[in-house]
Amino acid sequence: MKIAREHNQYYGRYIERGIVDYINNIPIQNYEDFTFPIDHIKTMNDDISIIADYLNSANVRYIGNHTTNENGGLVVDDNVVELKYTDSSLGTYFNTSTEFIRHIGFTTFSEYLKSQGYYNDLSRLGIEVNFNNVSPVSMAVSKNIRHNNPELYKKIINIEKDYRLRYVAALYQYLMNNTEARLQFIKNLITKEASNKSMPDRLIVFNHDTKWIREFNKQDILTCLVNDNLALSGGTIKMYGVHFTIAWQNGTGLNNPTIRVFLEG
Repeated sequence: MKIAREHNQYYGRYIERGIVDYINNIPIQNYEDFTFPIDHIKTMNDDISIIADYLNSANVRYIGNHTTNENGGLVVDDNVVELKYTDSSLGTYFNTSTEFIRHIGFTTFSEYLKSQGYYNDLSRLGIEVNFNNVSPVSMAVSKNIRHNNPELYKKIINIEKDYRLRYVAALYQYLMNNTEARLQFIKNLITKEASNKSMPDRLIVFNHDTKWIREFNKQDILTCLVNDNLALSGGTIKMYGVHFTIAWQNGTGLNNPTIRVFLEG
């Protein structure tokens, strides 16, 4: 089963709410304003039964509709559970705005792109650019470029990559030269304090291709804080058990730049 990245949210919520239905002996329903392929529904319903059996609890409720102020999608026996439904690796552990970086005393990604001429580059390509926004263009403009002008989008991707690599290298050097900023950067991203959230009590990763389940508790994740040795690998900053990368939510180089945290293991 192949899931388009932009549809991940629908699949994740279907699984979470389906688990609650299954455990409460209610027919699994589609609560999403999204039409899933029939074969995907069958696969997800089968996966829901596997995950529900793994949870082995009759006390489960859904909180995923409050993602802005909740730390997971389910409460299982009074524990907040974050569920990742993925086909590779461990999924994205955390994703937050690159504006967080201003709080460690470094230039944000959008500020860097403006000052270095990236917004001007887009404007010279004939793109409607908002010079006062964190995102160079609106979601509507981004969608139009991605779906209707693939050659232009390919050009944008190539231009943006060079800026991003230079920015990540500069950020890495800043972190290596500033111990307090480095420790704050690492801690706030691993604990999710960067977006005023907290870590879930349990993080459960389910691979829908292999049916493999991997679970982490808070202490498992906090072991990443045992040292602050960072390394730079292309556009990724790595350390023990985790790596940080900058990417875009709604079109590379176009809309909503974020910093993503991935667990290893």
